[in-house]
Amino acid sequence: MHIPPRQLAVFTEVLKSSSITQSSVVLFLSQSAVSAALADLER
Repeated sequence: MHIPPRQLAVFTEVLKSSSITQSSVVLFLSQSAVSAALADLER
């Protein structure tokens, strides 16, 4: 299974902060982009 670097960064940041909102701020992404990246990992 190959995980793209962007999705790995999102996943790691959500684990660190335990918050999609805080992760989106740190990663300079919208909350919906963070949620979409996590949803893509589930597939």
